[in-house]
Amino acid sequence: MIHFKRTFLLPLLLSGCATQALETAPASPDRPWQPNVAANGELVPGKPGPHTLAVPAGYTLPSNSQIHVRPPAPELAPQAGHAYSLPELIDIAQSANPETRRAWNLARDAALVVGITKSAYLPRLTATVVGGYNHSRNDGANPSVSNAGIAEDAINSGLSGLNSALGGVRNSRSGAGEIQTLGMEWLLFDFGKREAVIAATKQAQIATNVLFTAAHQKIIYGVTTAYYTHAAAQSRVVLLRKARDNARFVEAAAVAKLHQGQGTIVDVTQARQATAQTELRLVQAEGDEQNTALELLNAIGISPNTKLETLDISGRPLGLDDIRLTDAFVQQAVSRRPDVLAAYANAKAAKSRVRAAKSEFLPKIFMTGNVAYTTGRLALSSVPGVGSEAPPTLNLSSNAFSSLILGGITVPIF
Repeated sequence: MIHFKRTFLLPLLLSGCATQALETAPASPDRPWQPNVAANGELVPGKPGPHTLAVPAGYTLPSNSQIHVRPPAPELAPQAGHAYSLPELIDIAQSANPETRRAWNLARDAALVVGITKSAYLPRLTATVVGGYNHSRNDGANPSVSNAGIAEDAINSGLSGLNSALGGVRNSRSGAGEIQTLGMEWLLFDFGKREAVIAATKQAQIATNVLFTAAHQKIIYGVTTAYYTHAAAQSRVVLLRKARDNARFVEAAAVAKLHQGQGTIVDVTQARQATAQTELRLVQAEGDEQNTALELLNAIGISPNTKLETLDISGRPLGLDDIRLTDAFVQQAVSRRPDVLAAYANAKAAKSRVRAAKSEFLPKIFMTGNVAYTTGRLALSSVPGVGSEAPPTLNLSSNAFSSLILGGITVPIF
């Protein structure tokens, strides 16, 4: 009954540990979250303590002093006053935008996964050193004691121990020692599982490389769109400044005609209204120009504090290329889209993973062996492994030196 109660209380204690972590989550869906803030403003795990910095009420997060604003791009500083063209800005974006480096690191990781997966064809070597202490005790009468056990007891306890051993066994045995093992495992044949896994990782690598190209295409498109949008905003500001100057000239002429007695107050009022409307549109256009400049810096991936001057392209003529959407043009465009190519590679990788899963039902031919050296009186038949993928070292001998080589085949039945 006591054992049953302990077994029943253990899951309750574990569930209590899990629900205790809910104290670090928001208290309710309609209340602000109270974070645990360190002295430097950094968010740290756990619930707020007595020494936690005060957070403003409402849905406002604290300022982390460890986070600094990104400085202006150094490659733009030496060329202050230079008007950058679109190809130059695209080149800067491909070097400075964090998305290209992120996609590049993902592509390198995918290539390393392929190399790691190929190591499945190689044997696995494991070196283990363990030391410990064991104790065994045997109480009771057993006349069929083995001759080896009686002889050892007779050596340790003398003739009287031998006589008592003949009548009944009552002894204890203990010892300490150390075992060094070197084990090898080699999967010789598995009916295509490793080959399918490697094929899946290769297709996944192709998909990652395609997404790397897609990241560059996305940046090129974003910088191009932002560049022409900013150029259009600049041209609109220039035109509205001319319109404002013309409106002021018209207003001055209306006032002069009124003073000469050739105009009316209505003409002056309408001219002033036109001037005010033009100035309002100019202010809005200048705000749009600043917003498009920030969008261009964001598309490039550089600091918003960077002073950037773009090339004036207002006088460039537009080309009228043939952009008719024929079936061949659509087919070519779809077949080279990065998302389509990546999806195609992922589909082939999924088929390879299916083949790898089916090969689990097939036999496997393996070879294993180990070399062990034992010191002291520690008697073990196996050395336990550490981790989910580390198997134990089996078939050890109590001799000082032992070696073993096995080969076999395993067949999953059910």
